[in-house]
Amino acid sequence: LNYSEEGGTQETINTGMPEFKPQVGFMAFDSLGYLWARRGTEYNELFDVFSPEGNPIRKVLFTGFPEEETVWIVINRHGMAAYTPWPEDYPKVYLF
Repeated sequence: LNYSEEGGTQETINTGMPEFKPQVGFMAFDSLGYLWARRGTEYNELFDVFSPEGNPIRKVLFTGFPEEETVWIVINRHGMAAYTPWPEDYPKVYLF
């Protein structure tokens, strides 16, 4: 954070806040009440998982999807799945 006084002197103050705040692109609860929060606003497969009490449990990275395809991940009380929203050849569904 840059701070400027009326006299024109500038000073940099460290606020402890990251310059670019991480964003949550998607949140959902699974069947056990855990909160899954996807990092970022793009199609990212990195999730932070929190307990029902709000404690961070782990980070989960979904891997193994084809790099050339966009894959959407769905999490809800019935389970987890992923699918390709705009397939070139045929729809693909991944079950976890």
